[in-house]
Amino acid sequence: MALYYFNLHNDVEAVDEEGKEFPSDGAALAYAEQAARSLVASTIEIQGSFKLHHRLDVLNADAVLVAKVMFGDVVKVLP
Repeated sequence: MALYYFNLHNDVEAVDEEGKEFPSDGAALAYAEQAARSLVASTIEIQGSFKLHHRLDVLNADAVLVAKVMFGDVVKVLP
């Protein structure tokens, strides 16, 4: 298991100081996508909107960027 950090970049910068362990980059990315969806849902519930450019950065234990998960990429808007 490897340690990953999930730093939130929205109206404020929130650095993940604890991290979570996952078996692979793919598993960490899947977690980040679900977390981003949850954040979008919470933001919409509270504020009535969200910003497409907000994101979660996924970093490995060496602080190397593994992925950027854009909020606009994890939700689908239907007509």
